[in-house]
Amino acid sequence: MATLHIKCISVFFYFTLLDERLAMEATARVVRKIKKRIQSNKEDAKDIEKLIVFFCHQVRLKLTGKKKYLWAKSGIESGWTLHPDVDIGSWREFLAESDGEVVEAVVFSKILNFKDQPISQGLGITIGTLRYRLGNGIRLLGLVAQPGLVRI
Repeated sequence: MATLHIKCISVFFYFTLLDERLAMEATARVVRKIKKRIQSNKEDAKDIEKLIVFFCHQVRLKLTGKKKYLWAKSGIESGWTLHPDVDIGSWREFLAESDGEVVEAVVFSKILNFKDQPISQGLGITIGTLRYRLGNGIRLLGLVAQPGLVRI
């Protein structure tokens, strides 16, 4: 498993959990699961993005217990360095207002730049459903980032 893949997993959990400690724990779990899967079936190594999406989704559900995310209540406990001009307030509000499935779609597609096919396969949804979630997520993120816009 390449360092780039591990970095993608870490970034996914950082942006979905906004807690560095939990993100590192979750990353370690996912890496172990992927390595175990690849050892048992070498063919799965060809679909590494699909495996990343699948196991990240599974671990996120276990961490959050299918409840509304806890990130809105907690501050960012992080040593991660963000550019000083980056305001994460809009992202926090987006996380608090949106569904976890929408957040996953936005992070995998727009932050990590995964293609639609591995995302949809990893989440077990159609590409149409994925694009619907992305559209809703981008729309909501735009509303959060630009207060005063009218919701449709």
